[in-house]
Amino acid sequence: MPEQVLDSDDLLRRVIFTEPSYIRPDFTVTSFAFTPRKIAGVQEGLSVDIARLTTLEKSIGDRFKYRLYSLKASYVRQIGLDCVHAPREGNDAHALIVGEIKKATAKKLSQGATRVPYP
Repeated sequence: MPEQVLDSDDLLRRVIFTEPSYIRPDFTVTSFAFTPRKIAGVQEGLSVDIARLTTLEKSIGDRFKYRLYSLKASYVRQIGLDCVHAPREGNDAHALIVGEIKKATAKKLSQGATRVPYP
């Protein structure tokens, strides 16, 4: 059952760290990591996990391929987007960042993201 995403919630974004277009050598994340992709021709929003509903281990999946970055839901809303809980089979913590995400907005998301020190 969907829950309300609180302004105080941390949203976890899983990012491929083996690909330099996503993460720079200093481990800062690029705006490319916050550009929504179409799945089967449909763009739902930007997939994230609500931290309080999951564990870091479950959110990262493959720690040899991914790193986690965190955004506050309040920051996402402050820049004109919204966050909605959108559970998926096998992932009750799944949520979406929704709204019009253009290059400038993706850059703001990357600037507001902090690396989660895991693993």
